[in-house]
Amino acid sequence: MGEKEHSEVEKEIDELWEEEEELDLEKLAEEVYQEENLRRDLRILRDGLEKERRRCQQLENELSRAEEEIARLEREILAWHKRALNLKEADEAELAELIGKERLESLTYHLQKEIQ
Repeated sequence: MGEKEHSEVEKEIDELWEEEEELDLEKLAEEVYQEENLRRDLRILRDGLEKERRRCQQLENELSRAEEEIARLEREILAWHKRALNLKEADEAELAELIGKERLESLTYHLQKEIQ
């Protein structure tokens, strides 16, 4: 192989190296681009996750307030029920007393009538 041929082979080798380096750079640029896209997507997902976490916290707070309100209403209903039972017992006692008085008055009236 002559010097001219040797020079041409070296030139071809240099060209092939340059092409390979360009391909490597293009591949690296594509990888960087994909990595940037993945980072952007990850940031979007993290932001969405944080938003959902705050929403869940808000819903948990609302649920807690609703449970407290339900408990308060249950206590209020129980108190009203106790009052109603007390009134019923009082009404029954009062009614029994009234019936007793009316019966006594009726018996007294009938006895007085018979005596006369």
